[in-house]
Amino acid sequence: MRLYLSTFVLLAACDVSDKGVTAYNSKPEVVITSHGSGAELQDGYLTNFVGQVSDANHQNSDLLVTWSTNNGPLCLNTTPSNSGETICEAVVSENDTELILQAVDPGGGTGIERMDITVLPTQTPSCEITSPEEVGVYYSDQLVTFSGVLTDAEDDASLLSGHWRSSRDELLGEAQTPTSDGLIQIYETLTEGQHAIEFHGIDSTGKTCLDSVIIDVGAPNSAPLCEITAPVSGVTGVEGDMVPFAATASDVDIPSDMLTVTWNSDKDGVLGESTPTSAGDITFAYADLSVNQHNITMTVADELGATCTTAINYTVGTPPSITIDAPLDGETYSAGEALSFSATVSDSQDQPDEIALDWTLNGTSVST
Repeated sequence: MRLYLSTFVLLAACDVSDKGVTAYNSKPEVVITSHGSGAELQDGYLTNFVGQVSDANHQNSDLLVTWSTNNGPLCLNTTPSNSGETICEAVVSENDTELILQAVDPGGGTGIERMDITVLPTQTPSCEITSPEEVGVYYSDQLVTFSGVLTDAEDDASLLSGHWRSSRDELLGEAQTPTSDGLIQIYETLTEGQHAIEFHGIDSTGKTCLDSVIIDVGAPNSAPLCEITAPVSGVTGVEGDMVPFAATASDVDIPSDMLTVTWNSDKDGVLGESTPTSAGDITFAYADLSVNQHNITMTVADELGATCTTAINYTVGTPPSITIDAPLDGETYSAGEALSFSATVSDSQDQPDEIALDWTLNGTSVST
């Protein structure tokens, strides 16, 4: 009786059949834990995907895990931790619509979870050149200021990078991170000739922007030319009279009306400023020169501060005083009678013998 029962139990446990003993392998269990169905992600940005895998027949570390989207793998054949956690750091793009986590055990059992995702498009950065300008004047011996503003709708300024290029001189300076307000600025010299200047920007997702400007770089800067044409050096004027100064100025690099003109007296200091016409003509009038001998200086400066200086001497005095002593005013004389003319003159600056005297009778000079 005991032998019969033992044989019956043995047959039930082994499930013996004509085909032999059959072994069963269960599939791995997989779950995406970092995101839910319909999760919204940003195009081009690095994202951490986290999942949990397990298997009833094998150690977690024996599983091979692959993360992918409908467009291809993100992390291929990775090994989860002993606890079954799997992490994939990857970038998704706009045409990715499905996130897939798959685990395969050594027996070929495969577990899969699929999840719908939405990848939102991200904007390209914005590049704007503020300097140099096409209308500017530039010289091969002078530094040129390169200023640009680089911004991005998604990225902080610290995640952006910008650099400058010239069609003639190639890379200008080094790539830079903009300031908090987006400014990237460098100072460089350029070779003489026409340059296409490009300002390049890139954000953390690899999207780029470009702004450009064409400028002409001239030869080394030349100082302006200038001359005072009136009044003639050495002349004298009367105190309080308006003195009309006239001059000319020119510059081979810029139009004459871009020059600045300053007038000075060695006795009275700065007299004022004037602006040349496009033809280079300069006028300046001044009526408050002190009684003195003045060295009047005109200084013409270009936009870089290169100057031309010219000067004349101009004396300001008071007029002499004169009193006619004879004949007496209103006195009557006989025709043919000899008359004696006499006068007294004085001057605060000059000696009497330095004064010229002219007698006129009815507008006709009779004695000098």
